[in-house]
Amino acid sequence: MNVKRQLLALLVFTLAFSLVGVTGIAQGQVVKNPDTLIIQSIGDPESLDPSFAYDTASSFVFLWNVYETLIFFNGGRTDQYVPMLATEVPSVANGGISRDGKTYTFKIRSGVKFHDGSTMTPEDVKYSLMRFMLVDRDGGPSWILLAPILGFDTQTTRDDKGNLIPNIWDLANRAIQVRGNTVAITLKEPYAPFLNIMASWSMVVSKRYVVQNGGWDGAKATLAKYNNPE
Repeated sequence: MNVKRQLLALLVFTLAFSLVGVTGIAQGQVVKNPDTLIIQSIGDPESLDPSFAYDTASSFVFLWNVYETLIFFNGGRTDQYVPMLATEVPSVANGGISRDGKTYTFKIRSGVKFHDGSTMTPEDVKYSLMRFMLVDRDGGPSWILLAPILGFDTQTTRDDKGNLIPNIWDLANRAIQVRGNTVAITLKEPYAPFLNIMASWSMVVSKRYVVQNGGWDGAKATLAKYNNPE
């Protein structure tokens, strides 16, 4: 098992601890501002862009309060999920997970509005997942989806010389397919913790808004310009 795969497993099984604050209250002590939650972080947030942010202050504090994922954790459980931007949690029983464990199909909720007033579509979902993987800044979070979807031998979009892998867009485009009101993600190999990862990292952005503000348009021809941003 390589180092990044070990790190991914550690992220999955220790995520619960990042959601729990431990406080000690002496008996009879009055809690000041009981309606205020204070979270101490290692530093200030670096970004509110889900394809860029990889620090605790940005991801676990801010992003989950700004964006929604396809599914999310059921309360304090890290092994149970509830639908968010998807209408149901994929399973083998409901046909959302293929019997070989490779394909996960998410039924996308209709009528969801972005902050800019536009309506979310399955194409926005695909774009967001591809953008998360392919923008791929050095030291960023892209490998968290790249590895399980394209294979643990594909944890970056660049070769040893730092050049964009020529067929990386094609691989991602084939792995993530829009089918009607669903988005199907086919993994290279079965990966049991995949729903746990999607509950944390499947944040959806408005493609229209990103493009209007100078972001990647999702095209293969323009990817090199936006890959590994400063």
